[in-house]
Amino acid sequence: MTELLVLNDGKQEMQAVSLDGTRVRTLITGLDELPDGIVVDQARGHVYWTNMGAPDPGSTGGDLAYTRNGSLERADLDGGNRVTIVPRAAFTTGKQLTADFDAGVLYWCDREGTQVLSCNLDGSDLRPLVITAVGEEAAHIDRNHCVGIAVDLNRRLLYWTQKGAPNAGEGRIFRAPLDLPPGTSARHRDDIELLWKDLPEPIDLHLLGDGATLVWTDRGDEP
Repeated sequence: MTELLVLNDGKQEMQAVSLDGTRVRTLITGLDELPDGIVVDQARGHVYWTNMGAPDPGSTGGDLAYTRNGSLERADLDGGNRVTIVPRAAFTTGKQLTADFDAGVLYWCDREGTQVLSCNLDGSDLRPLVITAVGEEAAHIDRNHCVGIAVDLNRRLLYWTQKGAPNAGEGRIFRAPLDLPPGTSARHRDDIELLWKDLPEPIDLHLLGDGATLVWTDRGDEP
């Protein structure tokens, strides 16, 4: 049976849902660190997910996530053998997650950490690919917040969103080469291309087919 694996933040669970929506079963409970991004490695039988981290004091629905307590976890597709591969506090706020499973690399956005990150499937070699801003003050500027991510493995391109303030028309979508040249700083890349700007509030991205079409969700825009 083909199923979707979904993160149910309200129940703090990972669930498997049939494509027609009639069957829901719980795979993992106790997801209390605000899970957000999810990707499945069918060949190895693993599911990976990012955590935004425990909510900051006084936050509502995880809206405040400036404490550096993000992490990345892995489990078997039956929910067993749950392990943390990138430890808590290695980054700030884990958002959308994607992967190159052939090369054994995970990619994700760190929202309040204002960066795009990657690591190996075992969590080793954690490294930034893009750093949009540095410092606590810059982390509080929504225009610097990276959320959605997609990779075009054929063309070796990286796409990501910077959402901007809620429904403020500040959202942007960027593209850059997936491979950071040796000796190049993730903070001072000169190969970043701005594709779209003035969007309401773009978040998650997905490439269709051979990568010729990019689709995204924009929570500031009407459905």
